[in-house]
Order: sequence, then structure tokens, then C-alpha cells
Amino acid sequence: TEFDGYVSMRTAAMSGVVLKALGTNSITDKKVLLFGSGKIATESVKILSSELGLKDIDVVTRSGDLSGITAATETTGVTINHGDASNISEYDVIICHTQTSDPVISTEQLATIKQGAFLASFISSTEHGEFPDEMYDGSKANILTDWEQTLAGGAKDLKRAYEAGTFNDDNLTYIKDLLNGEQLNQSKQYTVYRSTGTPIQNMAVLRLLVA
Repeated sequence: TEFDGYVSMRTAAMSGVVLKALGTNSITDKKVLLFGSGKIATESVKILSSELGLKDIDVVTRSGDLSGITAATETTGVTINHGDASNISEYDVIICHTQTSDPVISTEQLATIKQGAFLASFISSTEHGEFPDEMYDGSKANILTDWEQTLAGGAKDLKRAYEAGTFNDDNLTYIKDLLNGEQLNQSKQYTVYRSTGTPIQNMAVLRLLVA
């Protein structure tokens, strides 16, 4: 439809929205890893460049072909590099915009995630998420999500982890509360944002635009 492009931009903008809400106003000096090179991933690079000063990003794709995303983001001046998921410990920001049927990060890699790292996943079409369920370990992670319906089943991986007791309500923050100033536990190893594309994103992106 005529609105498809705007939907992609809305979803793509959410990593920037959440990073800003967490107090990160620039990622120029951050090491950033992106999984995916499609429409939403491309828009994400553009928005991270304009809003947070992204200059350089490593990209992992199933095909290994970065020509499309490189050409589509050429005017931003962002350097697109081939990424390697085996070096996950090096990254400050990890964003996933894929349609994978298997996690892009292994359970074994979770312990190596950088202290203070930010991770975001947006997949909604598969039984297994882009991250293993163990990613949502409340003893290690600040867990962010859009609204109650994401937890109720929109994100099946998040729901499984919640029902298994991997995290509880004390470890979970909704975007509306983050935008209203709720502070996260800075001692946690990392912050993970799990989204599936919801109406709350419209309001969050609007806030970014008028800020």
C-alpha cells in the first residue's frame, strides 16, 4: 500500500528512539552491528546516521551481499562493512532486522556480550526469535518492550522466557515508562529491546521527531 514505506521507517526508527531514551545521543564512536540488509535495515542505517551520528556499521546478511544496502545508504556517508557474528563481544549496539528462522546469536555467546551493550530485535513471523530465549535472563538484562501484547504472544520468544521464569515483571520496562523517565538498572550486563511493531511505535517516533 501507499503507507508501506512509512511503516518500515517507523519500525526502523525505534532503535534510535530507545537509544535516545536511554541517554545515548550519539553513536559516532560506538561499534555497531546490524543483522539484515532489507528495506527496514536500510532505513535503520539512514535514521541512525541522521539522528545519532552513525558513521560506520558492520552488517551481517544471509547472502553476504551488501551491494543493495551500500547503494541505498550511499548519500548518508555511512561506511558499510561486512560483519561477523563470531565477534559479538566487540559491539556496543546490535540491531536485528531479519526474517531468520534461527537465532543470530548463540546461547554460548551470551556471556561474551559487552557490558552496557544495547540489543534490539523486531522479528514477528517466526516461532524462534533472533535471540535465544536465554537472552532474556533477568539477572543479566534490562528487558524493554513496546506494550503488553508483545509479551502476551506477539513475541513468542519473550513469552516463553517469561513463562519459564527467565525474567519477571521487575526486570521488564515498557517503552512508555522509559520515555516518561523510568531509569534502568545500570549494573546489568546489557539492555535488550524486543519489539514486534505496534501502535505505541507511532507515538514514540512522533516524540523523536518533535524532540
